[in-house]
Parts: sequence; structure tokens; C-alpha cells
Amino acid sequence: MCSALASIDLPEGIGSIENAAFSGCKALASITCLSKTPQPSTCDTIFDDYIYKRVTLFVPKEAVEAYKMAIGWRRFKKIVAL
Repeated sequence: MCSALASIDLPEGIGSIENAAFSGCKALASITCLSKTPQPSTCDTIFDDYIYKRVTLFVPKEAVEAYKMAIGWRRFKKIVAL
């Protein structure tokens, strides 16, 4: 359980992340993903549903539109350019 985790930084070369890896991260406020190409299966099952509504996802400027359309990632309500 990661109840005190406030932010997550995902490096550019990230592969897959285990299902529910960030489950219970109630203090999470931001996620920074440095990959310019959103990995479709990476984020769909690793967060609790409430995360997509209240956490800000920061991505490379040139990738904002790709994240807004990518499976899983498009669930985030706030996708912001780095």
C-alpha cells in the first residue's frame, strides 16, 4: 500500500507495470510520464478509478494529444504538458 505517495515519475523507457501497483495511493496528486509514446496497456489497471479524476498527468508537450487519445491514459481528466 502506498497511502503517503504524493507523486510518481515514470521514466521514458518504462515497460509494463504490475496490475494494481499504485492501488491505495490516496495522497497521489501528480504523475509525470516522460515517454513521448503512451503505452496503451501501461496505465489501464495500475490505478484506482478515483485517480483518473483528481490526479494531474504531466507528459511531454509534443505527446499531450496522443495521451488524450490513448487507451487507459485518456481516462485522466487533467493531462498537462511538461
